[in-house]
Amino acid sequence: MRQTILVILITCSAIALTLLQASEVDQFQDIHTLYSDWGHGSGQVFIPATRGLLTGLEFVIKDNHNPGTIEVYLWKADATGRPIEPKLATAYLDKTDVTSPTSSWYSVQFDQPYAQSPGERLAFTIFLLTFGGNGWNDYGLVNTDTYTNGFRIYYESPYFGAYPDSDWTFRTLVIPSPEIDIAGATATGLTITTPSSEPDAQYVMQTCSNLPQGAWSNIATNFGDGSALSWDVQANGKRQKFFRLNVQKRE
Repeated sequence: MRQTILVILITCSAIALTLLQASEVDQFQDIHTLYSDWGHGSGQVFIPATRGLLTGLEFVIKDNHNPGTIEVYLWKADATGRPIEPKLATAYLDKTDVTSPTSSWYSVQFDQPYAQSPGERLAFTIFLLTFGGNGWNDYGLVNTDTYTNGFRIYYESPYFGAYPDSDWTFRTLVIPSPEIDIAGATATGLTITTPSSEPDAQYVMQTCSNLPQGAWSNIATNFGDGSALSWDVQANGKRQKFFRLNVQKRE
């Protein structure tokens, strides 16, 4: 049996979903034949292939010209690659963490993971909070259309430019959703449902009163038959309660 665990935080009737799994690389362009000292607004369009939570990015930096903090913005993008307001998430990288002049991969984590869908068009851009006359950073890139699902862009509202024959060196970090569409779970009062279930899986609803320190206990077990599953859970008079769905699939 292999397990996929989904944690559901319920406050009143709202839910937030977080998967307890390691991030995997979804989209990537690993080649960096040269570097560019780009400033504000430079970024990359990409199209996800995996349904799940986009938690962060990795990219290559060779140099650290100025102190300061890099902000990385995540956007939806239109058919031309232009980012669509508002931003979906923000990540940060302190330039003191960049080792100069060695070319290395650096990762950033979004403040709010984005639930991406396969085939949608997304983009990330950078913004340097502190800069001066010595430039920004040397980011890895390739001046060919190596990554066919997107291209390098420039966006600092209201200005936009697309560079279809150039790509960032980048990787997107995603926590894939379970095999069933559990990311579509809803909570009405204290009823948790899934839109479907896998016939070869066992679903154990568990609860915990203290997420960092408390022990998880089972509420009920359901066996998948392809249809939706439902659990009526109780908060025992508390305003906030933690639940998780332990999905055990037979190999």
